[in-house]
Amino acid sequence: MTRIDFVGRGLLLSAILLLAACSTGSIKPTPPPLVGAPVVNVVDPGNLVVHTLPIGAGNCQIAQCPSGNRLVVMDCGSKGAGTQDWDAGKVKGYVETLIDDKSEITVSISHPDEDHYNYIAPVFANMKVTSLYLGGDWSQYNSTFQDWVKTQRIKSAAQVNMYTGFYASATPEPGLSCWKPEHGGSSMQVASYILGVNAGTTKNDGSMVVAMRYGDFTTTFTGDMTQATENKLQLPNGLKSFKANLLTGAHHGASSQGSNSVEWAKATSPDFVIFSAGLRYSHPRCDAVDRYTTVGAALPEHEYFCGNSGTGENRKTTDNILVTDSNGLIVIEADTHGAMKVLPVKF
Repeated sequence: MTRIDFVGRGLLLSAILLLAACSTGSIKPTPPPLVGAPVVNVVDPGNLVVHTLPIGAGNCQIAQCPSGNRLVVMDCGSKGAGTQDWDAGKVKGYVETLIDDKSEITVSISHPDEDHYNYIAPVFANMKVTSLYLGGDWSQYNSTFQDWVKTQRIKSAAQVNMYTGFYASATPEPGLSCWKPEHGGSSMQVASYILGVNAGTTKNDGSMVVAMRYGDFTTTFTGDMTQATENKLQLPNGLKSFKANLLTGAHHGASSQGSNSVEWAKATSPDFVIFSAGLRYSHPRCDAVDRYTTVGAALPEHEYFCGNSGTGENRKTTDNILVTDSNGLIVIEADTHGAMKVLPVKF
């Protein structure tokens, strides 16, 4: 069974007070983080950390590699800042706490819907991006984004990966994976696979679906995946199944076009589900949430909103389900054994 810990401010303070009580006069206890400052503001956190930013009606996620000073960005865009008031400027400020001048950044865009990429250019305007993975048709991205990509190719020699027709990884994608410095070289620490991109006929159908494996832990990023996407996903040799300890709910938690199907919920059997959503489309939909019957119940009681046809409800639960517009910034640390920890990051 996957273990999930919730690290609260009270626990952090207790640990600090205990350290102070046991310390000598020559050893000062580590002070608590400043109110409003992120806890994970180091370039090498030691474990895989997944940041899901509360940008409203859109998606913006960052996989922070355990070592190697590397970020892998999975989409970043919004059609409205939402109740948490995270605009592109705030996203940029947050990203800057996770990098230094030697950081390597990969940007992956699932598909060319602006609520998945329109923050990329302003947020990463002055940052070095080494790799780009783009789902969908290049012509469907707006001119601002296209200009930014061209600039990154010139200034940062960024490698741009796009695909003609359907594609799925047979082996790990180097630019989406994490690498551990070792003996003057590096070894793969987190193996990432494109399970499928450019399926079906619509932008949503074509969403790039990416799975990252870190030892016994797997997390899957789904974009606006539909039933048509799901039907074409391929399992690489590096994964035993589609099982995901941590899953990002498809299409912000929609039920339309077969998103978040019963079959997908069963195949992934997630222990923890995140929905990146704003209230604009009443996402996530309650029926979509309810399909994920395998989630644990390891969190403190919290509340999230889910929508129905023209209505919705606020649910109180201890289930391992978090929604950005209801619960704010979501930061989850995972180790190689599959254990997850929700970190109390505020920004």
